[in-house]
Amino acid sequence: MSGKRYTEEFKVAADQTRLLIAGHPCSRIVAERLGVSIHSIYAWTKAIRRARSRTQGPRCAV
Repeated sequence: MSGKRYTEEFKVAADQTRLLIAGHPCSRIVAERLGVSIHSIYAWTKAIRRARSRTQGPRCAV
C-alpha cells in the first residue's frame, strides 16, 4: 500500500467516472487514469454503495 490518503470527494468522483466511461463500469481504465490501484476503486465503490443503501433505507416492493 502506498500510504496515500484520498478525500471522500475524490473517491466519489472516481466512482462516478467509472460509471460514465462508455456507459458501463470500466474500473481498470479509471484506476490507470487516476494513478490508483483497481482494488482502491473497488473498495471505494463498495463503501459508497453501502453508505447510499444506509441513507436510503430498505426498499419495499409495493
